[in-house]
Amino acid sequence: PSQCTHKLPHEINVFGTIHHMHMIGKQMWTTQYRNEQLLRVMNRVEYYGYDTQQQIQVNFTIAPGDRIQVHCAYDSSSRTNTTRFGPESDDEMCMD
Repeated sequence: PSQCTHKLPHEINVFGTIHHMHMIGKQMWTTQYRNEQLLRVMNRVEYYGYDTQQQIQVNFTIAPGDRIQVHCAYDSSSRTNTTRFGPESDDEMCMD
């Protein structure tokens, strides 16, 4: 949230990102807002695959006060148990 990036002492130059979810992750994208205006959609992945994660080269800055929002879509229809968020491969997570 912008309350966190507001504490940055200066802009951050971003040169690479990597999306990370686990086994039921299906789509992922990240948005950047400045002054509540959408600046960009970064690295939209329409068909996420746990086995095909890779770093993506980018070139942009994050300024103090920017809001970075990570969006993840999942499909747990093949599971019979509740999926929890956590570090294990059977858990899920959403990081960029």
